[in-house]
Amino acid sequence: MGETEGSAGGEPVPSNPGLPLAATGIPGLDAASGGGFPRCRMYLLRGGSGTGKTTLGLQFLLAGREAGEESLYLGLSESRDEIESIARSHDWSLAGIHIHEYSIADQLRAETRQTIFNAAEIELPETMAALLEAMDRVRPARCVVDSLAELRLLADDALRYRRQILLLKEYVVVNRCTVLLLDEHRGPNDVEIENLMHGVILLDHEAAPYGHDRRRLRIKKLRGRRFSEGYHDYRIATGGISVYPRMTLPEGRPAAKVETMSTGVAALDRLLGGGVDRGGSLLLVGPAGTGKSSVAARVAASAAARGEGVAIYLFDESREMFLTRCAGLGLPLPALAETGAALVRAVDPAEMPFGEFANELRRAVDAGARVVVIDTLVGLRTAMREERFLPLQLRELLAYLARSRVVTVLVDREIGGARGPHSTDTLSYLADTVVAFRYYECGGEVRPVISVLKRRAGEHEHAIRELRIGPPEGVDLGPPLTRLRGSVTGGPVCDDRDPDPAG
Repeated sequence: MGETEGSAGGEPVPSNPGLPLAATGIPGLDAASGGGFPRCRMYLLRGGSGTGKTTLGLQFLLAGREAGEESLYLGLSESRDEIESIARSHDWSLAGIHIHEYSIADQLRAETRQTIFNAAEIELPETMAALLEAMDRVRPARCVVDSLAELRLLADDALRYRRQILLLKEYVVVNRCTVLLLDEHRGPNDVEIENLMHGVILLDHEAAPYGHDRRRLRIKKLRGRRFSEGYHDYRIATGGISVYPRMTLPEGRPAAKVETMSTGVAALDRLLGGGVDRGGSLLLVGPAGTGKSSVAARVAASAAARGEGVAIYLFDESREMFLTRCAGLGLPLPALAETGAALVRAVDPAEMPFGEFANELRRAVDAGARVVVIDTLVGLRTAMREERFLPLQLRELLAYLARSRVVTVLVDREIGGARGPHSTDTLSYLADTVVAFRYYECGGEVRPVISVLKRRAGEHEHAIRELRIGPPEGVDLGPPLTRLRGSVTGGPVCDDRDPDPAG
Protein backbone atom coordinates (compact mmCIF):
# COMPACT_ATOMS: atom_id res chain seq x y z
CA MET A 1 0.00 0.00 0.00
CA GLY A 2 1.29 3.44 -0.82
CA GLU A 3 0.97 6.75 0.91
CA THR A 4 -2.40 8.14 1.84
CA GLU A 5 -3.46 11.18 -0.15
CA GLY A 6 -2.65 14.45 1.58
CA SER A 7 0.04 13.21 3.93
CA ALA A 8 2.44 15.84 5.22
CA GLY A 9 6.19 15.50 5.19
CA GLY A 10 7.45 15.13 8.76
CA GLU A 11 3.99 14.23 10.08
CA PRO A 12 2.88 10.63 10.70
CA VAL A 13 0.94 9.23 7.77
CA PRO A 14 -2.57 8.10 8.83
CA SER A 15 -2.60 4.32 8.75
CA ASN A 16 -4.56 1.22 9.71
CA PRO A 17 -5.66 1.31 13.36
CA GLY A 18 -5.09 -1.52 15.79
CA LEU A 19 -1.62 -2.61 14.68
CA PRO A 20 0.99 -2.38 17.47
CA LEU A 21 4.01 -0.48 16.20
CA ALA A 22 7.71 -0.51 16.99
CA ALA A 23 9.20 2.97 16.75
CA THR A 24 12.41 2.98 14.74
CA GLY A 25 14.16 5.59 16.89
CA ILE A 26 14.33 7.92 13.86
CA PRO A 27 11.44 10.44 13.91
CA GLY A 28 11.61 11.08 10.15
CA LEU A 29 11.48 7.36 9.35
CA ASP A 30 8.59 6.87 11.78
CA ALA A 31 6.75 9.69 10.00
CA ALA A 32 7.37 8.19 6.55
CA SER A 33 6.32 4.70 7.69
CA GLY A 34 3.13 5.85 9.37
CA GLY A 35 4.35 5.59 12.96
CA GLY A 36 6.92 2.77 12.86
CA PHE A 37 7.04 -0.90 11.93
CA PRO A 38 4.24 -3.34 12.85
CA ARG A 39 5.53 -5.66 15.57
CA CYS A 40 6.23 -9.36 15.30
CA ARG A 41 7.24 -9.07 11.67
CA MET A 42 10.41 -9.35 9.60
CA TYR A 43 11.84 -6.43 7.61
CA LEU A 44 14.64 -6.17 5.07
CA LEU A 45 16.95 -3.15 5.12
CA ARG A 46 18.98 -3.18 1.92
CA GLY A 47 21.75 -0.87 0.74
CA GLY A 48 25.33 -0.69 -0.42
CA SER A 49 28.46 0.07 1.54
CA GLY A 50 28.34 3.37 3.37
CA THR A 51 24.57 3.75 3.39
CA GLY A 52 24.30 3.39 7.19
CA LYS A 53 22.58 0.02 7.51
CA THR A 54 24.35 -0.92 10.76
CA THR A 55 23.82 2.56 12.20
CA LEU A 56 20.09 2.40 11.47
CA GLY A 57 19.91 -1.11 12.95
CA LEU A 58 21.55 0.08 16.17
CA GLN A 59 19.15 3.02 16.42
CA PHE A 60 16.28 0.57 16.08
CA LEU A 61 17.67 -1.46 19.00
CA LEU A 62 18.37 1.63 21.11
CA ALA A 63 14.76 2.72 20.68
CA GLY A 64 13.72 -0.71 21.98
CA ARG A 65 16.01 -0.37 24.99
CA GLU A 66 14.50 3.03 25.78
CA ALA A 67 11.07 1.39 25.68
CA GLY A 68 12.19 -1.28 28.16
CA GLU A 69 12.38 -4.06 25.55
CA GLU A 70 14.97 -6.79 25.27
CA SER A 71 17.07 -6.10 22.17
CA LEU A 72 19.53 -8.41 20.40
CA TYR A 73 22.21 -7.73 17.78
CA LEU A 74 23.32 -10.80 15.83
CA GLY A 75 26.60 -9.96 14.12
CA LEU A 76 27.68 -12.17 11.23
CA SER A 77 29.95 -9.63 9.54
CA GLU A 78 30.86 -7.22 12.35
CA SER A 79 32.70 -8.10 15.55
CA ARG A 80 31.70 -6.79 18.96
CA ASP A 81 34.65 -4.38 18.88
CA GLU A 82 33.57 -3.01 15.50
CA ILE A 83 29.98 -2.54 16.68
CA GLU A 84 31.06 -0.78 19.86
CA SER A 85 33.38 1.43 17.80
CA ILE A 86 30.43 2.50 15.63
CA ALA A 87 28.41 3.22 18.77
CA ARG A 88 31.20 5.34 20.27
CA SER A 89 31.41 7.39 17.07
CA HIS A 90 27.79 8.41 17.71
CA ASP A 91 28.27 8.90 21.48
CA TRP A 92 26.02 5.90 22.19
CA SER A 93 26.23 3.36 24.96
CA LEU A 94 25.17 -0.17 24.08
CA ALA A 95 24.64 -1.13 27.70
CA GLY A 96 21.53 -3.28 27.99
CA ILE A 97 21.67 -4.47 24.37
CA HIS A 98 22.65 -8.11 23.87
CA ILE A 99 25.39 -8.56 21.26
CA HIS A 100 26.03 -11.99 19.80
CA GLU A 101 28.81 -12.39 17.23
CA TYR A 102 29.04 -15.48 15.09
CA SER A 103 32.08 -16.08 12.88
CA ILE A 104 31.14 -17.02 9.32
CA ALA A 105 34.85 -17.20 8.50
CA ASP A 106 35.17 -20.39 10.49
CA GLN A 107 32.25 -21.92 8.61
CA LEU A 108 33.77 -21.02 5.25
CA ARG A 109 36.92 -23.04 5.89
CA ALA A 110 35.38 -26.06 4.21
CA GLU A 111 38.79 -27.51 3.49
CA THR A 112 39.23 -28.28 7.20
CA ARG A 113 36.16 -30.50 7.17
CA GLN A 114 36.30 -34.18 6.19
CA THR A 115 32.74 -35.17 5.27
CA ILE A 116 30.85 -36.82 2.44
CA PHE A 117 28.07 -34.18 2.74
CA ASN A 118 27.86 -30.94 0.78
CA ALA A 119 29.33 -28.17 2.95
CA ALA A 120 26.22 -25.98 2.53
CA GLU A 121 24.03 -28.81 3.86
CA ILE A 122 25.89 -28.58 7.15
CA GLU A 123 27.14 -25.01 7.51
CA LEU A 124 23.96 -23.05 6.77
CA PRO A 125 21.70 -25.10 9.09
CA GLU A 126 24.37 -24.92 11.80
CA THR A 127 24.57 -21.14 11.49
CA MET A 128 20.81 -20.72 11.58
CA ALA A 129 20.59 -23.03 14.59
CA ALA A 130 23.18 -20.88 16.39
CA LEU A 131 21.23 -17.70 15.63
CA LEU A 132 17.93 -19.18 16.78
CA GLU A 133 19.59 -20.51 19.94
CA ALA A 134 20.81 -16.99 20.76
CA MET A 135 17.29 -15.65 20.21
CA ASP A 136 15.84 -18.40 22.43
CA ARG A 137 18.28 -17.45 25.17
CA VAL A 138 17.55 -13.70 25.10
CA ARG A 139 13.87 -13.81 24.00
CA PRO A 140 14.20 -10.35 22.40
CA ALA A 141 11.34 -8.08 21.37
CA ARG A 142 13.68 -6.64 18.74
CA CYS A 143 16.49 -8.24 16.79
CA VAL A 144 18.91 -7.08 14.10
CA VAL A 145 20.69 -9.63 11.88
CA ASP A 146 23.80 -8.17 10.25
CA SER A 147 23.88 -9.36 7.54
CA LEU A 148 22.11 -11.67 5.07
CA ALA A 149 25.08 -11.44 2.72
CA GLU A 150 27.00 -13.80 5.01
CA LEU A 151 24.13 -16.31 5.12
CA ARG A 152 23.94 -16.20 1.35
CA LEU A 153 27.61 -17.22 1.15
CA LEU A 154 26.81 -20.43 2.99
CA ALA A 155 24.01 -21.45 0.64
CA ASP A 156 24.89 -22.95 -2.71
CA ASP A 157 21.40 -22.57 -4.17
CA ALA A 158 18.41 -20.24 -3.82
CA LEU A 159 16.06 -22.95 -2.56
CA ARG A 160 18.18 -23.84 0.47
CA TYR A 161 18.63 -20.14 1.27
CA ARG A 162 14.88 -19.49 1.02
CA ARG A 163 14.10 -22.41 3.35
CA GLN A 164 16.29 -20.93 6.08
CA ILE A 165 14.71 -17.48 5.72
CA LEU A 166 11.27 -19.12 6.00
CA LEU A 167 12.44 -20.83 9.19
CA LEU A 168 13.48 -17.48 10.62
CA LYS A 169 10.18 -15.91 9.57
CA GLU A 170 8.22 -18.64 11.35
CA TYR A 171 10.28 -18.11 14.49
CA VAL A 172 9.62 -14.35 14.39
CA VAL A 173 5.85 -14.77 14.30
CA VAL A 174 5.68 -17.49 16.95
CA ASN A 175 8.02 -15.75 19.40
CA ARG A 176 6.63 -12.24 18.84
CA CYS A 177 9.92 -10.70 17.80
CA THR A 178 10.42 -7.79 15.38
CA VAL A 179 13.45 -8.53 13.22
CA LEU A 180 15.42 -6.21 10.97
CA LEU A 181 17.58 -8.05 8.40
CA LEU A 182 20.46 -6.06 6.90
CA ASP A 183 21.64 -6.85 3.39
CA GLU A 184 23.77 -5.54 0.54
CA HIS A 185 22.38 -4.64 -2.88
CA ARG A 186 19.90 -7.08 -4.34
CA GLY A 187 21.18 -10.00 -6.39
CA PRO A 188 19.45 -11.90 -9.21
CA ASN A 189 17.99 -14.51 -6.82
CA ASP A 190 16.80 -12.13 -4.11
CA VAL A 191 13.44 -11.05 -5.55
CA GLU A 192 11.73 -13.98 -3.84
CA ILE A 193 13.39 -13.07 -0.54
CA GLU A 194 11.78 -9.63 -0.72
CA ASN A 195 8.44 -11.35 -1.23
CA LEU A 196 8.90 -13.17 2.07
CA MET A 197 9.41 -9.92 3.99
CA HIS A 198 6.71 -7.87 5.65
CA GLY A 199 8.59 -4.72 4.69
CA VAL A 200 11.50 -3.66 2.47
CA ILE A 201 13.47 -0.44 2.99
CA LEU A 202 16.07 0.56 0.41
CA LEU A 203 19.04 2.84 1.13
CA ASP A 204 20.83 4.64 -1.68
CA HIS A 205 24.18 6.45 -1.64
CA GLU A 206 24.99 8.82 -4.51
CA ALA A 207 28.43 10.41 -4.80
CA ALA A 208 28.14 14.05 -5.84
CA PRO A 209 30.53 15.69 -8.33
CA TYR A 210 30.90 18.46 -5.74
CA GLY A 211 29.77 18.95 -2.18
CA HIS A 212 28.12 16.56 0.23
CA ASP A 213 27.20 13.04 -0.92
CA ARG A 214 23.49 12.44 -1.23
CA ARG A 215 21.76 9.62 0.64
CA ARG A 216 18.17 8.66 0.01
CA LEU A 217 15.79 6.18 1.59
CA ARG A 218 12.75 4.54 0.00
CA ILE A 219 10.13 2.35 1.62
CA LYS A 220 9.42 -0.17 -1.12
CA LYS A 221 6.97 -2.29 0.81
CA LEU A 222 5.22 -2.27 4.19
CA ARG A 223 2.45 -4.82 4.48
CA GLY A 224 -0.76 -3.68 6.12
CA ARG A 225 0.38 -0.06 6.36
CA ARG A 226 -0.03 3.12 4.42
CA PHE A 227 3.27 4.93 4.07
CA SER A 228 4.88 7.83 2.26
CA GLU A 229 6.14 6.67 -1.10
CA GLY A 230 9.10 8.00 -3.03
CA TYR A 231 12.61 8.95 -1.99
CA HIS A 232 13.35 10.64 1.33
CA ASP A 233 16.69 12.35 1.89
CA TYR A 234 18.67 11.34 4.96
CA ARG A 235 21.95 12.26 6.58
CA ILE A 236 24.45 10.34 8.74
CA ALA A 237 26.12 12.46 11.41
CA THR A 238 27.28 12.13 15.00
CA GLY A 239 24.20 10.98 16.85
CA GLY A 240 22.92 8.72 14.09
CA ILE A 241 20.72 8.93 11.02
CA SER A 242 18.24 11.73 10.39
CA VAL A 243 15.55 11.13 7.75
CA TYR A 244 13.80 14.02 6.02
CA PRO A 245 10.44 12.81 4.67
CA ARG A 246 9.35 14.07 1.30
CA MET A 247 7.14 17.12 1.66
CA THR A 248 3.53 16.48 0.67
CA LEU A 249 0.25 18.32 1.11
CA PRO A 250 -1.18 18.22 4.66
CA GLU A 251 -4.56 16.56 5.07
CA GLY A 252 -7.74 17.97 6.50
CA ARG A 253 -6.90 21.68 6.51
CA PRO A 254 -9.56 23.51 4.47
CA ALA A 255 -8.46 26.65 2.67
CA ALA A 256 -9.55 29.86 4.41
CA LYS A 257 -10.85 33.00 2.74
CA VAL A 258 -8.32 35.28 1.10
CA GLU A 259 -6.78 37.84 3.44
CA THR A 260 -4.09 40.37 2.67
CA MET A 261 -1.04 41.36 4.68
CA SER A 262 0.58 44.76 4.38
CA THR A 263 4.12 44.90 3.03
CA GLY A 264 4.81 47.89 5.27
CA VAL A 265 5.13 50.17 2.20
CA ALA A 266 1.87 51.94 1.35
CA ALA A 267 2.77 52.53 -2.31
CA LEU A 268 3.77 48.85 -2.74
CA ASP A 269 0.49 47.75 -1.15
CA ARG A 270 -1.41 49.85 -3.69
CA LEU A 271 0.62 48.41 -6.55
CA LEU A 272 -0.23 44.88 -5.34
CA GLY A 273 -3.92 45.68 -5.01
CA GLY A 274 -3.96 45.82 -1.21
CA GLY A 275 -0.91 43.83 -0.09
CA VAL A 276 0.31 40.25 -0.22
CA ASP A 277 -2.10 37.35 0.17
CA ARG A 278 -1.89 35.18 3.29
CA GLY A 279 -1.31 31.61 2.24
CA GLY A 280 -0.08 32.86 -1.11
CA SER A 281 3.30 33.01 -2.82
CA LEU A 282 4.95 36.22 -3.99
CA LEU A 283 7.60 35.79 -6.71
CA LEU A 284 10.06 38.67 -7.14
CA VAL A 285 11.87 38.24 -10.45
CA GLY A 286 14.44 40.36 -12.25
CA PRO A 287 18.13 40.81 -13.05
CA ALA A 288 20.79 41.35 -10.40
CA GLY A 289 20.82 44.67 -8.58
CA THR A 290 17.21 45.67 -9.24
CA GLY A 291 16.16 45.51 -5.57
CA LYS A 292 14.46 42.10 -5.31
CA SER A 293 16.19 41.08 -2.07
CA SER A 294 15.64 44.55 -0.58
CA VAL A 295 11.88 44.32 -1.19
CA ALA A 296 11.80 40.79 0.25
CA ALA A 297 13.67 41.99 3.34
CA ARG A 298 11.26 44.94 3.71
CA VAL A 299 8.22 42.63 3.64
CA ALA A 300 9.82 40.33 6.23
CA ALA A 301 10.94 43.19 8.49
CA SER A 302 7.46 44.73 8.51
CA ALA A 303 5.86 41.40 9.45
CA ALA A 304 8.42 40.73 12.22
CA ALA A 305 7.93 44.24 13.63
CA ARG A 306 4.19 43.47 13.90
CA GLY A 307 4.99 40.37 15.94
CA GLU A 308 4.55 37.79 13.18
CA GLY A 309 7.01 34.92 12.94
CA VAL A 310 9.50 35.29 10.08
CA ALA A 311 12.00 32.82 8.58
CA ILE A 312 14.51 33.96 5.95
CA TYR A 313 16.64 31.44 4.06
CA LEU A 314 19.64 32.80 2.17
CA PHE A 315 21.17 30.65 -0.57
CA ASP A 316 23.41 33.24 -2.23
CA GLU A 317 24.49 35.52 0.62
CA SER A 318 25.99 35.13 4.07
CA ARG A 319 23.91 35.94 7.12
CA GLU A 320 26.34 38.67 8.21
CA MET A 321 26.33 40.39 4.82
CA PHE A 322 22.53 40.27 4.62
CA LEU A 323 22.06 41.81 8.07
CA THR A 324 24.70 44.47 7.38
CA ARG A 325 22.92 45.39 4.16
CA CYS A 326 19.57 45.54 6.00
CA ALA A 327 21.08 47.87 8.61
CA GLY A 328 22.31 50.15 5.81
CA LEU A 329 18.78 50.32 4.42
CA GLY A 330 17.34 51.25 7.79
CA LEU A 331 15.55 47.91 8.26
CA PRO A 332 15.30 46.56 11.84
CA LEU A 333 16.09 42.97 10.88
CA PRO A 334 19.49 42.84 12.70
CA ALA A 335 17.81 43.66 16.02
CA LEU A 336 14.87 41.36 15.30
CA ALA A 337 17.25 38.51 14.45
CA GLU A 338 19.21 39.14 17.64
CA THR A 339 16.08 38.80 19.79
CA GLY A 340 14.83 35.75 17.90
CA ALA A 341 11.82 37.57 16.44
CA ALA A 342 13.16 36.72 12.96
CA LEU A 343 15.05 33.62 11.88
CA VAL A 344 17.81 34.40 9.37
CA ARG A 345 19.56 31.29 8.09
CA ALA A 346 22.27 31.00 5.44
CA VAL A 347 21.96 27.69 3.56
CA ASP A 348 24.84 26.01 1.75
CA PRO A 349 23.16 24.28 -1.23
CA ALA A 350 26.23 22.08 -1.72
CA GLU A 351 25.76 20.59 1.75
CA MET A 352 21.98 20.53 2.33
CA PRO A 353 19.71 18.39 0.12
CA PHE A 354 16.26 19.68 -0.74
CA GLY A 355 14.52 17.22 1.57
CA GLU A 356 16.46 18.45 4.59
CA PHE A 357 15.73 22.07 3.69
CA ALA A 358 12.00 21.38 3.26
CA ASN A 359 11.79 19.70 6.65
CA GLU A 360 13.72 22.50 8.34
CA LEU A 361 11.27 24.95 6.83
CA ARG A 362 8.38 22.86 8.11
CA ARG A 363 9.83 23.00 11.63
CA ALA A 364 10.04 26.80 11.35
CA VAL A 365 6.36 26.92 10.38
CA ASP A 366 5.47 24.64 13.29
CA ALA A 367 7.38 27.06 15.55
CA GLY A 368 5.20 29.96 14.39
CA ALA A 369 6.69 31.39 11.18
CA ARG A 370 4.01 33.15 9.13
CA VAL A 371 6.30 34.72 6.53
CA VAL A 372 8.96 32.68 4.73
CA VAL A 373 11.55 34.21 2.40
CA ILE A 374 13.63 32.03 0.02
CA ASP A 375 16.44 34.07 -1.53
CA THR A 376 17.08 32.81 -4.18
CA LEU A 377 15.58 30.01 -6.25
CA VAL A 378 18.92 29.82 -8.04
CA GLY A 379 20.41 28.42 -4.82
CA LEU A 380 17.44 26.12 -4.35
CA ARG A 381 18.04 24.70 -7.82
CA THR A 382 21.60 23.94 -6.77
CA ALA A 383 20.28 21.95 -3.78
CA MET A 384 18.21 19.89 -6.22
CA ARG A 385 20.51 17.32 -7.81
CA GLU A 386 17.83 16.56 -10.41
CA GLU A 387 16.57 20.01 -11.35
CA ARG A 388 13.82 18.70 -13.60
CA PHE A 389 11.91 17.66 -10.47
CA LEU A 390 12.11 21.13 -8.89
CA PRO A 391 8.64 22.21 -10.16
CA LEU A 392 7.07 19.18 -8.46
CA GLN A 393 9.04 19.68 -5.23
CA LEU A 394 8.30 23.39 -5.16
CA ARG A 395 4.61 22.79 -5.86
CA GLU A 396 4.37 20.48 -2.84
CA LEU A 397 6.28 22.96 -0.70
CA LEU A 398 4.09 25.92 -1.70
CA ALA A 399 0.92 23.87 -1.19
CA TYR A 400 2.03 22.98 2.33
CA LEU A 401 2.83 26.60 3.14
CA ALA A 402 -0.48 27.77 1.63
CA ARG A 403 -2.47 25.36 3.79
CA SER A 404 -0.52 26.65 6.80
CA ARG A 405 -1.54 30.25 5.89
CA VAL A 406 2.08 31.27 5.38
CA VAL A 407 3.13 34.10 3.07
CA THR A 408 5.97 32.78 0.89
CA VAL A 409 8.32 35.28 -0.76
CA LEU A 410 10.48 33.80 -3.54
CA VAL A 411 13.36 35.66 -5.16
CA ASP A 412 14.59 34.61 -8.60
CA ARG A 413 16.62 35.93 -11.50
CA GLU A 414 16.02 36.20 -15.23
CA ILE A 415 17.92 34.68 -18.10
CA GLY A 416 19.87 37.18 -20.15
CA GLY A 417 20.47 39.92 -17.58
CA ALA A 418 18.07 42.86 -17.97
CA ARG A 419 16.24 41.58 -21.02
CA GLY A 420 12.85 41.55 -19.38
CA PRO A 421 10.46 39.23 -17.58
CA HIS A 422 9.45 37.25 -20.65
CA SER A 423 12.86 35.57 -20.90
CA THR A 424 12.79 34.23 -17.36
CA ASP A 425 13.21 30.56 -16.51
CA THR A 426 11.44 30.93 -13.16
CA LEU A 427 8.53 28.84 -11.98
CA SER A 428 6.24 31.84 -12.29
CA TYR A 429 3.19 29.75 -13.15
CA LEU A 430 3.28 28.28 -9.62
CA ALA A 431 3.35 31.67 -7.89
CA ASP A 432 0.14 33.45 -6.91
CA THR A 433 1.62 36.91 -7.43
CA VAL A 434 4.51 37.81 -9.75
CA VAL A 435 6.36 41.12 -9.45
CA ALA A 436 8.86 42.05 -12.17
CA PHE A 437 11.95 44.16 -11.60
CA ARG A 438 14.08 45.72 -14.36
CA TYR A 439 16.15 48.76 -15.27
CA TYR A 440 15.42 51.79 -17.43
CA GLU A 441 17.73 54.46 -18.78
CA CYS A 442 17.05 58.13 -18.03
CA GLY A 443 19.21 61.22 -17.97
CA GLY A 444 22.41 59.24 -18.23
CA GLU A 445 21.42 57.02 -15.29
CA VAL A 446 20.21 53.46 -14.87
CA ARG A 447 17.24 53.25 -12.50
CA PRO A 448 15.24 50.22 -11.25
CA VAL A 449 11.52 49.91 -11.92
CA ILE A 450 8.86 47.57 -10.54
CA SER A 451 5.52 46.30 -11.87
CA VAL A 452 3.03 43.51 -11.11
CA LEU A 453 2.57 40.91 -13.81
CA LYS A 454 -0.17 38.88 -12.14
CA ARG A 455 -2.15 38.43 -8.94
CA ARG A 456 -4.49 35.46 -8.76
CA ALA A 457 -6.55 36.70 -5.83
CA GLY A 458 -7.70 39.99 -7.36
CA GLU A 459 -6.94 43.20 -9.22
CA HIS A 460 -3.69 45.09 -9.05
CA GLU A 461 -2.16 48.22 -10.53
CA HIS A 462 -0.85 47.89 -14.06
CA ALA A 463 1.48 50.84 -13.71
CA ILE A 464 5.27 50.77 -13.88
CA ARG A 465 6.85 52.62 -10.97
CA GLU A 466 10.39 53.59 -10.13
CA LEU A 467 11.82 51.67 -7.17
CA ARG A 468 13.76 53.74 -4.65
CA ILE A 469 16.11 51.86 -2.36
CA GLY A 470 17.65 53.35 0.77
CA PRO A 471 17.01 54.56 4.31
CA PRO A 472 14.98 55.28 6.29
CA GLU A 473 12.21 52.97 4.95
CA GLY A 474 14.45 50.61 3.01
CA VAL A 475 12.35 50.75 -0.16
CA ASP A 476 9.77 53.13 -1.59
CA LEU A 477 7.99 53.61 -4.90
CA GLY A 478 7.72 56.67 -7.13
CA PRO A 479 4.69 57.74 -9.19
CA PRO A 480 3.72 55.83 -12.36
CA LEU A 481 6.15 56.22 -15.24
CA THR A 482 3.68 57.23 -17.94
CA ARG A 483 6.27 58.20 -20.58
CA LEU A 484 8.36 55.07 -20.72
CA ARG A 485 8.84 53.05 -23.90
CA GLY A 486 10.24 49.58 -24.43
CA SER A 487 9.12 48.20 -21.05
CA VAL A 488 7.36 45.22 -22.60
CA THR A 489 10.06 44.35 -25.11
CA GLY A 490 12.68 44.31 -22.37
CA GLY A 491 14.69 47.54 -22.84
CA PRO A 492 12.76 50.37 -21.15
CA VAL A 493 14.12 53.92 -21.74
CA CYS A 494 12.82 57.44 -21.23
CA ASP A 495 10.87 59.01 -24.05
CA ASP A 496 13.14 61.62 -25.64
CA ARG A 497 10.40 64.18 -25.27
CA ASP A 498 10.42 63.81 -21.53
CA PRO A 499 13.89 63.23 -20.03
CA ASP A 500 12.45 62.83 -16.56
CA PRO A 501 9.20 60.83 -16.70
CA ALA A 502 9.01 60.68 -12.92
CA GLY A 503 8.61 64.40 -12.94
